[in-house]
Amino acid sequence: MFHIKYTPDKLDAFKLNMELRKTIKNMIFDKEIMNTCIYGPNGVGKYTAAKVILRELYGPGIYNTNEKNFKFKTKEINMLSSQYHFELKLNQYTFTDKSSFIELIKHFCESYNVHTNNYQIILIKNAHYLTNESIQSLKKLSEKYDKTIRFIMTSNSITKMRASLTNFIYIRVPIETIIHSVNYYQSICDKEHIN
Repeated sequence: MFHIKYTPDKLDAFKLNMELRKTIKNMIFDKEIMNTCIYGPNGVGKYTAAKVILRELYGPGIYNTNEKNFKFKTKEINMLSSQYHFELKLNQYTFTDKSSFIELIKHFCESYNVHTNNYQIILIKNAHYLTNESIQSLKKLSEKYDKTIRFIMTSNSITKMRASLTNFIYIRVPIETIIHSVNYYQSICDKEHIN
């Protein structure tokens, strides 16, 4: 309950990881988005940071999402989407073959976002599940369709990606210090009148 209530939904709401807040602010200064990979251990706020980047660029409408289904051959893929972006959540079973992943990404690459007359934004959550072949194909697509698409990825590790995806910027989200975390959670307890 408190996790949802106190998850930052805009840059000014970041109270825990101030260094990340500064990095995001610098990154979106000119309101231009680059291909980005946000990485770090589980639970440090990578997905939250990705959503905050989108929020700063496009406003609160990015939180108004619907589920969309895409069918490719025998595979059906569910994605969340707003008028500004699409979200693809990977797991070890989502794309066992490179062709389904590439076909889905190509579908978005071939057009501008009609709502913003700008890039199609694809947020790929858990990008560490991408195969080496998919990473290579993603590099080619991101270069070929540079005028129409941008990727924001979250990943626990960038070992497989960093050498291949050279046209991405990488943002590391570290684990917060214990003292900073305790102070932050104590302030939540005070707000909620919990002793």
